[in-house]
Amino acid sequence: MKITTESIVSANPKNLSTSIGADQVILDTSNNLYFGLEDVASRIWELLSGKHQVSDIVELIEEEYEVDNSRCREDVLSFLEDLHLKGLIEIAD
Repeated sequence: MKITTESIVSANPKNLSTSIGADQVILDTSNNLYFGLEDVASRIWELLSGKHQVSDIVELIEEEYEVDNSRCREDVLSFLEDLHLKGLIEIAD
């Protein structure tokens, strides 16, 4: 399923995550793989603790990091696609 700005996304509840300072560490429990997230990626992961529409995530990141909307949307969508391919998030349209 392709992620769009209208998609509703959330962290996969089967995985475990924790904060270490400003960073996030995620354990994919199905593959026993660890992933580390820093800076903006870590902030997006925090937002995935609940169900959010992608457009809302883009808006928050755009405001918090003062980035261009089109660049922010492209980067957030790309990051979320990567997380989805790794099984770290769920999508509900």
